[in-house]
Amino acid sequence: MAIAENVHAPLQPIRIGLAGAESRLVPVAEALEGAALQRGLALRLRRFQVGDPRRPGAVADLIAQARAAGFDTLHCTAPLLGELSEMIHDSVPDGDRARLYDTIFLNHRQPLQGCDAGTWALHSALGSFLAGRPAEHVLILGAGPEGQSAAIALAARGVRRLTFHDPDMSRAASLANLMQECAEMRCTLLASTEGLFHARSAPGVTRGWIDGIVHAPGSNMAPQEISDLAPPLWLVDMAAFAPPTALSNRARAAGCAVLEGAEIALRRGARLLDCCAERSHEGCGLGWLHLDPGTTAPGTTARSAARRSG
Repeated sequence: MAIAENVHAPLQPIRIGLAGAESRLVPVAEALEGAALQRGLALRLRRFQVGDPRRPGAVADLIAQARAAGFDTLHCTAPLLGELSEMIHDSVPDGDRARLYDTIFLNHRQPLQGCDAGTWALHSALGSFLAGRPAEHVLILGAGPEGQSAAIALAARGVRRLTFHDPDMSRAASLANLMQECAEMRCTLLASTEGLFHARSAPGVTRGWIDGIVHAPGSNMAPQEISDLAPPLWLVDMAAFAPPTALSNRARAAGCAVLEGAEIALRRGARLLDCCAERSHEGCGLGWLHLDPGTTAPGTTARSAARRSG
């Protein structure tokens, strides 16, 4: 589906610009359209593009394009999240620099204002997905902005231990340190996923060492080849849109529960419309004040929860 302008009503539409990878934008656009029709809101969408979205200054160029076209909001997906978040942080020197942003409200010049509909959507989807499933220790594949989004959402859901794998080990270490400092989580690093669940893996690295996997690959990550997946292990594949990834197909064929990016994107679009209609970012991001240290992870026994707090 090509993203083009859509006008559902002639008067004062909510104007949302979209930028980023098309596979991630299409389900967000479809969710926005559906939510707007359901609520009777006028909506206008347009995709904005730059030659190389990874070059420095790409987000600033996109913002200039959207403002010149008269749009109220610009919503970004990977690979633009890191630069957008840094831009908003730089305009608010005393703000929470651990917070992510995927949306900027263009009617605010300084300080810049935005929201994080993506992390909110993932947190919302995890509520039902993790119900009745163990989720005390999770492996996150990828330590870029989407990996950070996953870490924040998992922490807000009560997960207390994370292991990070990324080809850039310094980036993985930075995210692990961030989560340890801000969310008081136990974090470790994994150098390689080779033989992850092999029967002869190193002590402690066996099939039962983690409860679930979040696949949040950055642009520097090759497709993940993980074999021997089996229930009750679960997978959240933030890169699975249309078509699904080989990893999500493999996990589903093995009988593992799978939450794909396409489903998360539907919640993301609906939340984005709420933020734009209300012109508010409050409650859309999951800042550290939203993390409840007493929250018990799904599937965590009372004994293990007490041991963590002791």
